[in-house]
Amino acid sequence: MTRLTQALLPTSTDQMRRKVFILHGLGGIGKTQISVEFTRKYQGSYSAVFWIDGSSKERLRRSIADLASRLPQHQLSEGSRNYSRNGTANVDEVVEDVLKWLSQPSNNQWLLTFDNVDREFSVPLRDPEAFDVKEYFPTADQGSILITSRLASLWQLGTDMRLEPVNEVQGESILENSLGRSTEGSLELVNLLQGLPLAINQAGSYMRKTGTNVSEYIELYNQAWARLMEKQHLSTLREDADRSILTTWTLSFNSLRLQSEDAANLLMLWAFLDNRDLWYELLTPALDLAIADEVPHWFARCAGDKLEFKECIGLLLEYSFIDTKNGSSSFSMHSVLHHWCFHTFEENKATMSWLALIIVASTVPSETVLHYSLIQRRLLPHCDHVYSMLQRYLQDAFKNREYLPSLSGACNQLGLLYSDQGKMKEAEDMYLRALAGKEKAWGPEHTSTLGTVNNLGVLYSDQGKMKEAEDVYLRALAGKEKAWGPEHKQTLDTRYNLGLLYKERSMFGKAVQQFKYVVQGYTKLLGPEHSETVEALNQLENCEVD
Repeated sequence: MTRLTQALLPTSTDQMRRKVFILHGLGGIGKTQISVEFTRKYQGSYSAVFWIDGSSKERLRRSIADLASRLPQHQLSEGSRNYSRNGTANVDEVVEDVLKWLSQPSNNQWLLTFDNVDREFSVPLRDPEAFDVKEYFPTADQGSILITSRLASLWQLGTDMRLEPVNEVQGESILENSLGRSTEGSLELVNLLQGLPLAINQAGSYMRKTGTNVSEYIELYNQAWARLMEKQHLSTLREDADRSILTTWTLSFNSLRLQSEDAANLLMLWAFLDNRDLWYELLTPALDLAIADEVPHWFARCAGDKLEFKECIGLLLEYSFIDTKNGSSSFSMHSVLHHWCFHTFEENKATMSWLALIIVASTVPSETVLHYSLIQRRLLPHCDHVYSMLQRYLQDAFKNREYLPSLSGACNQLGLLYSDQGKMKEAEDMYLRALAGKEKAWGPEHTSTLGTVNNLGVLYSDQGKMKEAEDVYLRALAGKEKAWGPEHKQTLDTRYNLGLLYKERSMFGKAVQQFKYVVQGYTKLLGPEHSETVEALNQLENCEVD
């Protein structure tokens, strides 16, 4: 509010210069509410206050023309006076007349608010209801103009401020006003809705009408989001058809899609990844896989060319769908919008789930990559999000042999990440899914299948499930000896793991047998001075001493 007053209140020194302030941000963030509050509080500072509906060109024109009835009739043309009395006049002529009145030299301390100027004005879109708001500014350099919009590019028209989510205290106040009382657990709900005023207000209204408490609402929000929003929407329709979580972003998304299908698809894909951190390099590794020709063309364009990616991101920023993270190359999306995206596009869930899985899996780094542990931790939220969707949206894909290889390989990669991050239950689930898929796609003795068997053995060993670990190691060893021979590096690695397992179980005789074979094989393959050879020799000597 302070920035608004500093920018827009008339003063004796600058009363002849026009002041323009643009309040922009995500739909539902409270732009209109703040503008209303400012107008109510400071209307006495202006000679006149006017409110214009900027949601479409037609509404804008009618809204400006309707102002004629509030103006001194003797200062208007005959046509405008007729419009004021009975609406029988050319609307464009009345609009021109009103703007002329606002440009009179003695009339310089008015406030004109253009609310919801959300339609992108550009020739390629050819949106008949879009407009250039500057064309509806009075010609004289005077007065104060306030614009609310989701379009970040309007900052060029004057002083601007991007509106952020409300803080916890403000959020609890919104909830209390909507609910009609204070309530236990309000802070948890405000945090769940990430300070989005529209979402908080509608939650309170719904709770008040239905007698729902906070814990019940949170449960419904997490388990039945789409149905809950539909119920809230039907209730909201009686009050304001354009003000519900279910519909508030539809117009912006449709405009975005008209402007760029690739940007719209990127937003949809994001619903299947974690909302808090997206960066270009998260997408690119998926194109390096053997299945790169299977990914959608739009994704290949976006992930294969950083300029294309930045163009898509620029449009998402323009429509206030996403935010930058502290000026970095990482971007985030509000959690409520993230829910909306996920539940709005039902027809693409299987494809987007598969693509999200492939993206995350292909980005999992090996231990040889610099800072691999940091990269893994950054990937973990995306991995968790994909993991939660596997059961719901990818079961049918696992039945399709065409997708089995990529799905199984991806599950194996997620298993590696979970194992390294200490999430053993999830790692085991991923390895078992990968194993089942690879056995079906390639057979139980395929080298890729055996690689997952070996990974499962490492996991069981780390969990202390020694018998299970031994069983899968022996299976992997037998398969690798058959596929590659006893002296292949992969075979020797599994034998080394088996030796470690026997050592851990104090079965030193069996451990010595495995390590001797490994030392001999590593020496031949890698040389006696190689670090892996030296480590295997140390393990052998430790077991012989014991």
